[in-house]
Amino acid sequence: MATNDHLSSLVSLSLSCSYLPNLDVGSKSDPQISVFEQEQGGTPTLLGSTEMILNNNNPQFAKQIEVRYFFERVQRLIFRVVDVDDPKSAKGDLFGSVEITLGELMGSAGATLERAILNPSHTHRKNGFIRISGFEVSSSNQEAVFNLSATNLDKKDFLGKSDPFVMLYRGDPSGTNFTLVHKTEYIKQNLNPVWQPFKLHLGVLCGGNMDMPLKVEVWDWDKDEETISLVILSRQ
Repeated sequence: MATNDHLSSLVSLSLSCSYLPNLDVGSKSDPQISVFEQEQGGTPTLLGSTEMILNNNNPQFAKQIEVRYFFERVQRLIFRVVDVDDPKSAKGDLFGSVEITLGELMGSAGATLERAILNPSHTHRKNGFIRISGFEVSSSNQEAVFNLSATNLDKKDFLGKSDPFVMLYRGDPSGTNFTLVHKTEYIKQNLNPVWQPFKLHLGVLCGGNMDMPLKVEVWDWDKDEETISLVILSRQ
């Protein structure tokens, strides 16, 4: 099918969930979201899947899903939320799904929608909510390289040191709303961690706007993931 690139843009989808039920016995759920695009009368096509997050009923997913947004076309998106039982096969129990159009998302306030997760097989059960945010990615091929470290972090573990990791967020121009764009590995038992360097395309990081604020959170990895410290970064 021929496409008109001048009538389209690349959109990055950021996803999070809240109030997911516990589908595992004796522990919290391990959620993952798969995103599909479906043309009218066609078979859904997988656009991508987020990472799986262990033991978290209110997950924020770092991996973003990209989709080409055609302004003159109705694009139906399906978000399928699963509690993963087998990470190797990504098989698990279905929380439910949400269907929207990409135009509905990008035309909403802040290009953000929150929807209840629906499951026809479990209408009696509260299946939680999904929050979907769209961000138009600029065509910049430049990358930002991050080398992150910390010193003298607090001890958050009762019988040991902390296991820190970093959550990096992109802000909007007002600096009031932030979207997760990267999550580092965690480093066991270390109050002076040095994380592996990583790269992010400027189009995804800030849409080419070098004055866009960033937020950096340092967390202690455990079942509850407790925040250690918080700093706001912005280029003046």
